[in-house]
Amino acid sequence: MTICADLRTVDFAPSTFDAVVSLYTFDHVPRAEHRELLGRAHRWLRPGGWFLLSIEDADEPGQTVEWLGVDMHFSMFDAATTRRLVTDAGFLIERTAVETQLERATEIPYTWVLARKPER
Repeated sequence: MTICADLRTVDFAPSTFDAVVSLYTFDHVPRAEHRELLGRAHRWLRPGGWFLLSIEDADEPGQTVEWLGVDMHFSMFDAATTRRLVTDAGFLIERTAVETQLERATEIPYTWVLARKPER
């Protein structure tokens, strides 16, 4: 089944999923909404469920710029703040790293977090 919906408004019943994966998504949501989104992802997971997050590692309150020919919104926190928000949402971080990738000849650091919802 495929669901196409806005991350900021979609909702699911508690304990619906074994895993939630968010790759390069939170970067495009105002960072003021990250705490709530992480809490919702936590609620959607069954106990012991996994959460994988990637997000650019930068202190960017929000800007809209042209990217690949369209206006794109960018908003994110630094890696330490992102990790704190993940744990504040109730997740246990199993692994985390900041890795860079090349975008248009520029190295961009991304925070990667693999976390899990504690068993009951």
